[in-house]
Amino acid sequence: MSYFKKKKVWFSQNVCEKQMSEIETVLAQIKFLLQENIVVDKNWESGLNKVLCEYYTNAEHFRATLSEIKEMPIKHNESSKENEYELSLAQVELIRLQAALLLVNDYDLHGEHGISLTIH
Repeated sequence: MSYFKKKKVWFSQNVCEKQMSEIETVLAQIKFLLQENIVVDKNWESGLNKVLCEYYTNAEHFRATLSEIKEMPIKHNESSKENEYELSLAQVELIRLQAALLLVNDYDLHGEHGISLTIH
């Protein structure tokens, strides 16, 4: 257990910024879809609104995690020669799990309702 508390992983500022930008775009798209579909009864029956609500909630959690990371002090990573965030393994796993939930929501939205939020 102490290994997990001590182990750190570097996280690029550029990657964090890119992911933040992407999740904010996804949140704006979901918000628009919710506003358009929330009052349509058939969208509750089909499960579309449920998927949109789950997707929005998971995207907000991911955005909040990235925001917390951006508030952390930036440290110099000797191996990459870059200034980066130093994350615990728990933080890395949280990001991975949140990203996996977003993928599930994206697959459900596309597979069950034919809506893709992928930016082309």
